[in-house]
Amino acid sequence: VIDISFSKFNNLSVKAINKILPFMKEGFQYNEACEKAGYDFKAIYKGEKFKKLPVIDIHEIVNPVVKRALAQSRKVVNAIIDKYDSPIRINIELARELSKNFKDRKAIEKEQKENRVEIEKIRTELKDLFGKEPTYSEVLKYRLWQMQNCECAYSQQQIGINELFSQGYCEIDHIIPFSRCFDDSLSNKVLVLGKENQRKGNRTPFEYFGDNIERWNRFEVWVKGSHLNYKKKTNLLKKKVSKEEEREWKARNLQDTKYICKYIANYINNKLKFKESDRKQKVITINGRATSILRGYWGLTKVREDGDKHHALDAAVVAVATQGLVQKISKYSKARELRGIRESDEFIDIETGEVVNLEEYREERKELFPRPWKEFTEELKIRLSNNPRAELMNNKISTYDDEFIKTNIKPIFVSRVPFRKSKGKIFKETVYSKKAFKENKFISKVNLTDLKEKDLKNFYNYECDKVLYDSIEKRMAEFKFDAKKAFADEFRKPTKSGKLGPIVRSVKIVKDVPFKDGIDFNEGVVAKEGMVRIDVYEKDKKYFIVPVYRYHIANRIKPNKAAVASKPESEWIEMDDSYEFKFSLYKNDLIELRYEKKPGYFGYYDGFDRSNSTLKIKEHDSSDEYKGIGVKTGVLEFNKYEVNVLGKFYKVREGKR
Repeated sequence: VIDISFSKFNNLSVKAINKILPFMKEGFQYNEACEKAGYDFKAIYKGEKFKKLPVIDIHEIVNPVVKRALAQSRKVVNAIIDKYDSPIRINIELARELSKNFKDRKAIEKEQKENRVEIEKIRTELKDLFGKEPTYSEVLKYRLWQMQNCECAYSQQQIGINELFSQGYCEIDHIIPFSRCFDDSLSNKVLVLGKENQRKGNRTPFEYFGDNIERWNRFEVWVKGSHLNYKKKTNLLKKKVSKEEEREWKARNLQDTKYICKYIANYINNKLKFKESDRKQKVITINGRATSILRGYWGLTKVREDGDKHHALDAAVVAVATQGLVQKISKYSKARELRGIRESDEFIDIETGEVVNLEEYREERKELFPRPWKEFTEELKIRLSNNPRAELMNNKISTYDDEFIKTNIKPIFVSRVPFRKSKGKIFKETVYSKKAFKENKFISKVNLTDLKEKDLKNFYNYECDKVLYDSIEKRMAEFKFDAKKAFADEFRKPTKSGKLGPIVRSVKIVKDVPFKDGIDFNEGVVAKEGMVRIDVYEKDKKYFIVPVYRYHIANRIKPNKAAVASKPESEWIEMDDSYEFKFSLYKNDLIELRYEKKPGYFGYYDGFDRSNSTLKIKEHDSSDEYKGIGVKTGVLEFNKYEVNVLGKFYKVREGKR
């Protein structure tokens, strides 16, 4: 087994493998061998279909993030059916990182961060160079220009910085034509002279000049000697593209084939009743790259920093990505690729092998990139705005009348799932000695190699051992306060006699107390971990907050002390019968605070700071957050709301604790 990779898993039992293998050894394909062994290879569901989606059987799915996503997806679909009746089609896009493990998600996050940093650096350079904000196209041109060592990929001709942005002089080309692969990634793009791009048309580099052996050889040497990534080099040097490959490319770049996406697609297709229509394919899985392409061509910018409305933008793009639209985009892309071919030229269509009638593409070239409908981009931008009703009244969309705008148009409200789980760590890992806590200070033992410059002023009992502490400070200063270098070698305590003193490896430092109220544990003390919720009480129009930890729930303790700013728990206010319980708040519960003399807050509860007894609230779409919100005085109303999956909210009545 030494050469076998266990990076993936098999979903067959040993019993099934032993039954299937004999038929495969006879030469049958896997699906045929399964049938011969008595298994239903396609496993087509033949049972009852339902008006709404039943509970998902997710025992085979081990990723808790995916389980949660599928459960929430089911709730959303069923809520939409309740409101709008059965659908005729459902399009699904799976978040790229959802099916990845933690390590892979972190790698994706790191790559995205590096890309953003690089793009921002280029944007700053161009802004300094030309004194204006560069466009997306200009940033991409500059990035490719740097990658290609300032040369045209097809002619290897040098391109000067002034020529780079001259109208029509340089263009960005899809190595494998976009109309044939739908790959709009950086690995399929190069910077070339405008004339080269126009002559190339919708051909690969080899189809364009492969017959010219001398030119191809020169091009091949340039590609292999460049610092371009492996995938881009493979695309540039590809000599043959079969129709099967093109079909695979298009499918890969348009449809998501990951297991989890196929799972949810099959589940919906098998279990849900759809409205009668002429559409054969009821469920389509859309690749994230495809929606990214469509967003770009339709002028829709996805700005994550502006909040979570970008998910609604994506959902709208996913919903309109029909097969018919894909065919229109393919035809449009081919027309764009053939724009430089003269009418007198005889041009062979690589895909069909026929002579292209360029007249067919003349009208296509005049049109804009195909849209789902005429005012789609403008309409979507308005509906995503903070005040779509006012925007629509000022910027008329032909399909909206005033009555519809007044009665039906509202801003998007993001629905969130309250986090009510109480499982997890009860306290933090470190057990501290009770002796370390002295008069609101904490005595911590620190290794010499971990010392910081600020620690030198906080030695514990400095007066008792000045000689030692002064010598440590002197050694640190000699090495510019780099403790690792200063104490890389053995350090001994200086003595009056000059003899070698004892080896010193650590010293005691006075620090701030790591936590205020701990839990007694194993003759020591530990910090409580995990505030599950807060309980809200009222008395004399003042509100009081009781924090509830996992520790309380695990030990069936009913906490009844409300936090007081800058006070230890022993001095908190006890909630007796004179205090009225209002409600409990978990993370992502929707709340409203109205004050007598200042603006209030309406958003999701996001945390409680016990040190100053204040709340943290986030805007519904995460576009902003507010910290340090006090509730003890000046509050007119403190309300809690329930939010359904479609974003409709209702005030919660006060109940028992």
